[in-house]
Amino acid sequence: MPAPDAHFSLEVRGSDGWLKLTGDHPAGVQVGDLALSSSVEFTAPDSPVATGTGSTAAEIWAGASINVGEVYASLARDIANGTHHTPGFGHAVHNSRLIARVEQASRTGLRQ
Repeated sequence: MPAPDAHFSLEVRGSDGWLKLTGDHPAGVQVGDLALSSSVEFTAPDSPVATGTGSTAAEIWAGASINVGEVYASLARDIANGTHHTPGFGHAVHNSRLIARVEQASRTGLRQ
């Protein structure tokens, strides 16, 4: 697909509104910045602190390391502040179970 046509959009609609995640990096959602929007007000996530740029980064990969950089930056903040905000195994378990429930609801038509 030509780079100008590389668009990502994930939209979830529910009885109380919608939530949308979008991006347009030609290498996909794991590389580029994503934008979160919703039909209801929410507190926007923190702005990224990692740039993913450096002397060895090609222009198209300017954001390639941003996900890893963000995790490390969040971990550093947690260590410095004695907090536990960085996603870990518990978040992964929660998200896996949530996805499984959504899949089951789509098959059965029942919410749990």
